[in-house]
Amino acid sequence: MSIVDNWLLLLPLMDDDPDGPIEAVNQSLVEVDATGDQQFLELDPDSWGGTKFPERGVYGLAANFLDTHVVLKAVKSAPWTEPERGRLLLSQQENDDWQVWRLNDLPDRL
Repeated sequence: MSIVDNWLLLLPLMDDDPDGPIEAVNQSLVEVDATGDQQFLELDPDSWGGTKFPERGVYGLAANFLDTHVVLKAVKSAPWTEPERGRLLLSQQENDDWQVWRLNDLPDRL
């Protein structure tokens, strides 16, 4: 059995740099899970329907047994340029609703 949390990270263009804040988030997660399997990955712009693609960075993480406070802490501590414009979304396996936060207004724990 597994417990999966689904995370989406929506970044403004100023923070959508693979070597920027998202790298800091993933480094924090690697420190907790040395396998490196539980990291945010950019969702492929070519995978979207329609004739356009998102004009912001969209990253996803499906985490198995990773404490939510670990992800919140990693995202909260990253050096965001425009945290008021970024969003973090969470859908937990036992709840179909999505929780949404601004990056500058993240809780410490759920």
